[in-house]
Amino acid sequence: MVPPVRERAQEDVLTRFAIELEDDFSLAAAGEFLRGFTPASGGAASAESRLSLGFLLDGSFAPVAVALEQNGRRITGTTDGSAAAVKRQVERILSLDVDGSGWAALGRRDPVVGALQERYRGSRAVCFPSPYEAALWGILAQRVSMTQASRVKEKLAREHGAVLTAGGAEVIVPPAPQALLAIDAIAGVPDEKLHRLRGIAEAALAGQLDAERLRAMPEESALAELGSLRGVGAWTAAHILYRGAGLADALPAGEPRVLRAVKQAYALARVPSAARFAEIAEAWRPYRMWVAILLVRSIAGTASWSARGDSARRGRRA
Repeated sequence: MVPPVRERAQEDVLTRFAIELEDDFSLAAAGEFLRGFTPASGGAASAESRLSLGFLLDGSFAPVAVALEQNGRRITGTTDGSAAAVKRQVERILSLDVDGSGWAALGRRDPVVGALQERYRGSRAVCFPSPYEAALWGILAQRVSMTQASRVKEKLAREHGAVLTAGGAEVIVPPAPQALLAIDAIAGVPDEKLHRLRGIAEAALAGQLDAERLRAMPEESALAELGSLRGVGAWTAAHILYRGAGLADALPAGEPRVLRAVKQAYALARVPSAARFAEIAEAWRPYRMWVAILLVRSIAGTASWSARGDSARRGRRA
């Protein structure tokens, strides 16, 4: 049996860190994205220039909470974990570990990108806390709606993970791999999906889902290795690598909504092929993923959001 979840308040033991910004990054914009991002439900809470996050720490899988606040070009963090380790992970989650000095210039070269930057001022790609947490979501969301997956995720966190407090806000953290392996059954989750989740846990404990390791590998090699895990197909492998490890310059050619967004934004006659998409996106380097995410956000609530012939469930997970 897994021991009951222990609730911890961030105020018990506090450490602090600061992140100095070199551009117009906005913590409020990151919070706005997370408020509308169902996979982040429960794990993030935001208000104006403040953002609270809960996640499993790289390497140890210890549950941690952090309260972030922006003042000008400085973000301060208060956490119940190791300040240095939490800072590194927060920087990856918010894409602040990527040199963004050329981001504004890209918008000046490409009017489409420039319009997106203006619309989502201060935005960068906001990533999953880790490849492990991205993989959990990828498996949980298979063949169900995002709402259903979110409910299961919250149940798992409350029963087998952790419930923490950061900046006065409650944040939930999913079970660590060791705890996940000890679970015999999950209400509403088929046995096969549970086997897949256990496979993810085993891969995490073996170091296969280490973010820095995946980022250091050739992209195709990383995708192939991830695709060898039980229940991880091409879409889920790309999701784990791109959104979990936080690649800034990857190209999500397998995501239909990105292609439809490109068609709309660039006034194309038809949805571009993967080859045509790659040709257009070449000008976005080294921020192809950042642009792709803004493009998908731009079609939310429009007729381009859904289209007959797409994989609806895959699209909902985008």
